[in-house]
Amino acid sequence: MKPQQKNRIIKQKVTGDSMIDAGICDGDWVIVEEGTKPYKSKVHVILIDNQDVTLKYVEKINQKEVKLVPANTKYQEIIYPAERISIQGYVVGQVRIY
Repeated sequence: MKPQQKNRIIKQKVTGDSMIDAGICDGDWVIVEEGTKPYKSKVHVILIDNQDVTLKYVEKINQKEVKLVPANTKYQEIIYPAERISIQGYVVGQVRIY
């Protein structure tokens, strides 16, 4: 039996407050399991246009469009063409330093 290959774990420092209602605050560190599969209830690390990184919930609308959903009512959901979005992984943990 082959051992299961595990995805790599990385850390990412959070800037901004778009995920504050999910308990993720500016200055926190999130622990991310790398992967490209979207999960409906998980917070994802998203690369937009190969340059901007954001944390959001992901909703696939259809084969051509993806909706990024913040966890803060100050911000609106944004729909992107799927080719502009690259899922880098999803949050599996968080660290807050006081």
